Amino acid sequence: MYTIDEDNKPLFISFSGGETSGDMLIRLCNEYAGKRKIIVLFANTGQEDERTLIFVKQIEDYYKIPIIWIEAIINIGKVVNGKKHIFDALQWIRITRKLKKKIGAEKAQIYLNNLPYFKIGPRHRVVNFETASRHGQPFRGIIAKHGIPNKPNPHCTRDLKTRPMEHYLKTIGLFDYHTAIGIRYDEPERIGSKFYPMYNWKITKQHVNQSWDLRPFRLTLKGYEGNCRWCWKKSLRKHLTIASNTPDAYDFPIEMEKEYGYFIPQHRIDAMMKKGVEISLPITFFRENISAVDILKRSKGFTQFATDDRINMAVQGTLDFDVVEKMRSLIERGVEPGEAAKIAIKLDSDIADFEEFDREDFECGQNSCEPFK
Repeated sequence: MYTIDEDNKPLFISFSGGETSGDMLIRLCNEYAGKRKIIVLFANTGQEDERTLIFVKQIEDYYKIPIIWIEAIINIGKVVNGKKHIFDALQWIRITRKLKKKIGAEKAQIYLNNLPYFKIGPRHRVVNFETASRHGQPFRGIIAKHGIPNKPNPHCTRDLKTRPMEHYLKTIGLFDYHTAIGIRYDEPERIGSKFYPMYNWKITKQHVNQSWDLRPFRLTLKGYEGNCRWCWKKSLRKHLTIASNTPDAYDFPIEMEKEYGYFIPQHRIDAMMKKGVEISLPITFFRENISAVDILKRSKGFTQFATDDRINMAVQGTLDFDVVEKMRSLIERGVEPGEAAKIAIKLDSDIADFEEFDREDFECGQNSCEPFK
């Protein structure tokens, strides 16, 4: 088990904007404030749900925790006429569009792809609640550089969150530190080599929901929603549910698939060929090569909605984890939460046709623990 009590290194808390992550943040600040240096970073992608941004601001203001908001600065390195040039992503987008109009999209793409590429990682800029992007930047920039992210090429978290955070820490002279990530005890498959205090404390989704229920505010996203409004990691059922309720959430991926569906930078082609990944056009964000337009079409008349897993916490807090799983299974089948709790308590462990807990609820949904002391 990774612990941090053996030394006094600075503690970097990576705050996702979700409830698990926020609960971890509050607990860690309560535990280590004044005992070691603490740095809290939140990376905005430009496609965070507005409710997430409000939640981050609420934690910042209510608990007086200094949260540093950052966004990625995306640069593109190209060799033109034998000289290295570093282009800002927005500048590169303007050049690309202008060239497409001049010589045609296909010729322009071939020309730009053939320009030698050199690596230059994301940097960061500091923003706040008021100045944080709401219209796709810097997400748009990383797509202009690496193409559309999806399961075979999941570069968005790396370049929009992880690397900009690392760049910020380097600029303040921090190289040796502990990194705290909000992964719960019921998410063991996500554990890596960082510091996972929620896992160490055996905190589950049940505990997180209950603790936020006792606080004066909580993240108002439903259980099937996520900080990223349309995260491609979600199941199709969740996407169809979101598209049925808020179709405008897919405006940005529709725009990006239209503009970049046939764009694959040469360095990505090389990487895909090396991995043996089949290249299929057009490139889309979502599983099984489903497009954002397809999701909107399929959402018409869709009725098998994903459920909000923030269920009757007054009852849930008294139940064993196995019983909560049964409750979730019943709710998935259309049983009301209150009635599901009563039935689940009466049922024994070999409930007929019991469906396992959906692990995808933990991948991109909201995150969360015990009240601030």
